[in-house]
Amino acid sequence: MAEAIVSLDLRLLAREAKKLDVTLEQMGRIGLQAQARAIREYGEDWLSDAIMRAPVLTGALRASGEVDGPDDEGDGSRVRVGFGMPYAAVQDAKETVIRPVRAKFLFVPLTEGATPGDPSLVFGEDFLLLKSVTIRGNQYLTGQIAERQENMAPAVGRRMFDIMRGSRPAS
Repeated sequence: MAEAIVSLDLRLLAREAKKLDVTLEQMGRIGLQAQARAIREYGEDWLSDAIMRAPVLTGALRASGEVDGPDDEGDGSRVRVGFGMPYAAVQDAKETVIRPVRAKFLFVPLTEGATPGDPSLVFGEDFLLLKSVTIRGNQYLTGQIAERQENMAPAVGRRMFDIMRGSRPAS
């Protein structure tokens, strides 16, 4: 038999493969944590922009904004961005038609303090009775979809990269 130049020890190869497997598993976990953090940060940025665009009368709508998640959804993560006030969807809609439910007409005050049933009010000056009212929302949340759609994946990817390389701590 010729003299061996190279000796292959498959036991060593098997040990190194196990180490590599553990390292890849750890990298996968780090990647998923970075993805979850990145998508959460992106949702928080979206919410901040929406809060600045939301109409403000009492501040309750703006104060009710929240980011929920991330939740694992198959091969990725998902966050939900929204507002907790019952009228949030109406305010965000492009256009909403409001019709009376228990009455024939909607009472629309034209002067401050006008309330239904006040005998001193004058129709046309102090109030109107309408069959419907159309409200134009400002799309403070959904209006950003078109603006953000192209940039969403690259923005989350950059955040993931920053988190994984250590410039942002993964939580």
